[in-house]
Amino acid sequence: MRSKLLLSPKKQPSTPRGQETYQALVTATARLLERGGYEGLTTNHVAKRAGVGVASVYEFFPSKHALVAAVVDVTVESVLAELTADLEYALAHRTDPVAEWIRRMFAAIGKRKRLFSVLVQEVPFFWQVPSVLAARAHLHELSLRARALTNDDDDAPHVEAMTYLMPIMVAHAVLDSVIRPPHGLEPDALERALIDAVKRLVL
Repeated sequence: MRSKLLLSPKKQPSTPRGQETYQALVTATARLLERGGYEGLTTNHVAKRAGVGVASVYEFFPSKHALVAAVVDVTVESVLAELTADLEYALAHRTDPVAEWIRRMFAAIGKRKRLFSVLVQEVPFFWQVPSVLAARAHLHELSLRARALTNDDDDAPHVEAMTYLMPIMVAHAVLDSVIRPPHGLEPDALERALIDAVKRLVL
């Protein structure tokens, strides 16, 4: 039987020095993933890059997998925080929420393209990391907020199902377009096409 991966830290830092070490380890893991990918990553490499002994790695993390999961958590949570702020801005300034949402999602994933490419394509447990699973619920909440504040027709067919599915579909479309861009299609064209497709479905 395949053993269950340990994807959670052993403990969270409780002192300023511990917080500094913890953050250095997560940052070092992210940079090494960007440069060399997942397969060759080791805890020794992480310790050396972070400037600490390997014992410091195992003080906080039980394995390489938990280190990578921590990078996934930080990355996904930072993207969601940006998208939440962007949605609030779009709604407050009466801009086109659909277009703004999609443009900002492309931008958020695009500036982390190399890291997301490794995480999505090389990390076998990416979709099992709790923050990735929680992202679906977070996107649904943002979609509900956008619908409530833009006066979408609650009597439209399948509106509840569409509110749930649309942000998930858009997120996957953006991820795939950024990390595996199709030959001959410019990013701007993909962005405009996705905006148009979503508007056709929800407006």
